[in-house]
Amino acid sequence: MAVPACNDNPDAYKVASGVPSVSYVRIPDVLKSDSLVSHAFMGTTVALVGENLRSVKEVWFNDRQAILNTSLITPTALIVQVPNTIPDNVTNKIYMVTASNDTVKYDFGVDVPNPLLTSLKCEYVADGGTVVISGNYFLPVEGDIKPEVYFTPNIKAEVLSYSLTEIQVKVPVGAGVGPISVKSRYGTSRSTFKFRDNTNLICDFESTTYGNPWGLGAFATDNGCSGQYLLFQNSAFAPWSWLNNMMFVYSAVDGAGNKPLATGSDLTKLALRFEANVGTWDDEQMIIWFAPYESSFSGVNVDANYAQYHWKPYLTGSVRSTYKSDGWITVTIPLSQFNTDKAETTTSKKIDDISKYTNINLMLFGGFTSDDTDKSHPIKICMDNLRIVSIQ
Repeated sequence: MAVPACNDNPDAYKVASGVPSVSYVRIPDVLKSDSLVSHAFMGTTVALVGENLRSVKEVWFNDRQAILNTSLITPTALIVQVPNTIPDNVTNKIYMVTASNDTVKYDFGVDVPNPLLTSLKCEYVADGGTVVISGNYFLPVEGDIKPEVYFTPNIKAEVLSYSLTEIQVKVPVGAGVGPISVKSRYGTSRSTFKFRDNTNLICDFESTTYGNPWGLGAFATDNGCSGQYLLFQNSAFAPWSWLNNMMFVYSAVDGAGNKPLATGSDLTKLALRFEANVGTWDDEQMIIWFAPYESSFSGVNVDANYAQYHWKPYLTGSVRSTYKSDGWITVTIPLSQFNTDKAETTTSKKIDDISKYTNINLMLFGGFTSDDTDKSHPIKICMDNLRIVSIQ
């Protein structure tokens, strides 16, 4: 049965009299052979099929009012979207209010999704520290009982605070590498990301025997997220300044040998991820690129024909401001965004296969967004745990 969506007769949209009734609810898709439903998720478009439906002026799902489009109402069908707002009072009813303010009820349930875990503010936090989980549908288990959070291997955490889209928890002692689970009133979900993810870990900076930018004191441990970290710091950085302590090179010949950083040719499924704590940064891009193995390290060549990514968190669109990260955060850069060269003359470069590369280069280098004669741009950037992860 096809559900009518419009009518060329203007009189069809006049408010009609008569008591509305619903025989059934279906998904308005003629390709679905079994489309009759007694419940649906928030945001789902459904068709109420019955009689006298042009007499309806309001439709409510539980205590949430739906938006009506008169062009989608006929005497025998009313197409409407289930409201996206979680109901406070769950009655499992549709309420149809008529022009004469009569109310007709119909049994129908609104499904709320399981908790959705999208990211952590920082994936590396010590036991006892605070982890911030972002997502949606973080609701009480029941009544006023807080949602429950579990770290690998199934260790319950203390929930410090929560809202519909964010949970702050205290990392329990013994929390290990792995997914985080959240239990709410409507089910339990496990994250696709991993807490303290060490997948394809390139460098955690605990050792300074490789990748050291020429021994110029570019490592620190104060207020780290997981031990020693890389530090870029300069009180007055000038444009196009080639400074050894403003670059880092992980060369496999000095590190893990001739070992690929990761495997896979589908760049849409892979990303460079790391932790960062930016104290101040208002100009001068960080150029990041991968390079193949060399039996002996021959130096840094920012003009080489490798796809680059230019990290510029101080820019919002083209508007420049001073960027601070508010503590340690996890940064994710899809490998598909490595597409340019030093001077940004193209966006067509690409990494064809990450398994061809064993080295990674980080370098603060380039022209300023502001006046190039201004040399008073302080920089303090802490970085840790460079890794290649799946973002499927």
